[in-house]
Amino acid sequence: MHDTNAFRLLTLYLAVGLCCLVAGSVVAETVTLEELDDRVKVAVDGEPFTEYLFDCFGRPVLYPVIGPHGIAMTRHFPVKTDVPGEAHDHPHHTSIWFTHSPVNGVNFFAVGPEMGKCVHEKVLSIESGGPRGVLRTAAQWVAPDGRAVLSD
Repeated sequence: MHDTNAFRLLTLYLAVGLCCLVAGSVVAETVTLEELDDRVKVAVDGEPFTEYLFDCFGRPVLYPVIGPHGIAMTRHFPVKTDVPGEAHDHPHHTSIWFTHSPVNGVNFFAVGPEMGKCVHEKVLSIESGGPRGVLRTAAQWVAPDGRAVLSD
């Protein structure tokens, strides 16, 4: 059991180290953020990088995430269901998003009518046009019964 945990920890450290190495060797000249009605588009040096979708299955998500040479870094399901070869499992694995479960007794991780939702309220600020971009938003975490559990 301890060997498995040590292997997982080593794998995590190697993955994080590789990401830092790659990220450290690539410097963006211009990161731009463009606010639309239902999302904020993010481009790096004029190339699409990701979109912050305000409501994707009950939560804000970053989708798609596009890496070097235009290669998708995350799967498309459940946002798109017509991609050949992609499994249609784990509908809560929606690209990149943040949540936790339970939060004050409410499950915000899973998807469904008995689960909580993270409701995007507004964009607070955007910094764009330099070597980094910043997006600040406000959201309410809402229980199935409609009560606000927390704000972020």
